[in-house]
Amino acid sequence: MELYLLKHAIAKERDEWKGSDEARPLTSEGRTKLDEIAAGMKQVVPKLDLILSSPLVRAWQTAGIVAKAYGMKNSDKLRDTVALAPDSKFDSLFAELEERANDRHVLLVGHQPHLGDLIAYLIADGFARSVPLKKGGLACLEIDPVSPRSSCTLHWLMTPKQLRLLSKTK
Repeated sequence: MELYLLKHAIAKERDEWKGSDEARPLTSEGRTKLDEIAAGMKQVVPKLDLILSSPLVRAWQTAGIVAKAYGMKNSDKLRDTVALAPDSKFDSLFAELEERANDRHVLLVGHQPHLGDLIAYLIADGFARSVPLKKGGLACLEIDPVSPRSSCTLHWLMTPKQLRLLSKTK
């Protein structure tokens, strides 16, 4: 399984947002940049079979924009899961991925440091520090969804700027 990990786009700052952290949305700048990021993603990831997103608003909005770019907006291939919430345990995510083992290209949309910790857990058995992902940054890993810890390879990491530049090379 090719597993792609995308950190949500630029969201409202905590100190300027009056609602709960879970409801903090993307900014207009975040949405605009994410449109370009999604176009760049399609250059390096031409196909997605499934998008799983954290249920927090900023991640769900990010997943929706990417799904639209891939023609998956109103599809059962776009789902939210508490397994990608910031404090969730990886075992619940692994169980969900195992259920979807037939999907070959899966995008996970979530938060830092959770996604960076997941990468470190998968590639270094938890003995590495968290891998940094910028807002809109993307990582590509290859895993066996049945036994992810013993089979993971990190293929690449891309910054949001690199993805936005790729969007201009169509």
